[in-house]
Amino acid sequence: MLGVDTAVTPQEIINSGPQPHRIISAHEKGISGISFLPDGRRIVTGSHDRTLRIWNMENGKQEGASMMVGRKICRLAVTQDGRRILSVDRGGKVKVWHVGSRELVHEWIQSTGSLSIAISQDDRLVAVPGGETVGIYTLGGRQVGSINVSVCFVCFSPDGEKLACSGLNSISVYHIEDGTLLGVLRDRRDGISCPPLWSRDGSRLFSSSLDNTIRCWDSTTGEQIGQPWRVRWKVFAS
Repeated sequence: MLGVDTAVTPQEIINSGPQPHRIISAHEKGISGISFLPDGRRIVTGSHDRTLRIWNMENGKQEGASMMVGRKICRLAVTQDGRRILSVDRGGKVKVWHVGSRELVHEWIQSTGSLSIAISQDDRLVAVPGGETVGIYTLGGRQVGSINVSVCFVCFSPDGEKLACSGLNSISVYHIEDGTLLGVLRDRRDGISCPPLWSRDGSRLFSSSLDNTIRCWDSTTGEQIGQPWRVRWKVFAS
C-alpha cells in the first residue's frame, strides 16, 4: 500500500529545494511571459493585466514606465540586441516596443489565438503562429512568408534557415524560405507543453511534455536520442 507522510507539509517540500534569489510582486494579474534582457541584469514580464514591465534583478524595482499593450498578453520575446520587445495579445496583434523609450514602434495583426512568438537569432525575422498558418515577418511587420500548419509553439534554428513548430504530440521542421516540410518528430505522450529548443549547432531538438519528461531528438532523422529526462514538475512555456 502506498503511504503518505503526513508529517511533511507541502511548504516544507517546496522549501527543501533551491531558494529564490529574489521575489518580485510584479503584476496585478497572472504573468503570461518572462524573458531576460541580454545584459542579464534585467527581465521583462508580460501579464494578463495588459502591461509589459522591465525589472532590475539586483534591487527588484521596476525600471521606467509600464508599456500599455491594451489586451491580455499571451507571449513576449526579446531581440538579441536587447533593443526591442515583441508582444502578442489575445487578439493576435503583434506589437514591437523600444526598450529605451518604452514606446510602441510597430504593430500588426497575425491571427486570433496566437500563443507563441519567436525571433531569429540575427533579429531579421519574426514567426507568429495563429489559426491555420505561421506568419513570417520582418521586425517592421512586413510579411515575407507563411507556413501552412496549425501549431502552438515555434522556434528558429540557430542558422535562421529552419523553423521548428510544435503541435499537440509532434514537432514539424520546415524550411523557412519555401515552407517545405523537412521532417516530423513524433512525441506520442501527453502533449507538448513548451516551444521546442534547438541545440547551439542545430543538430538536436528538445521537447517537454505533460508527462513530466524532456526529450532530445535528432533534428535531421527525427529519431529520439537516449532516454528521456524525468522532472519533478510539469514544464510550461514562459
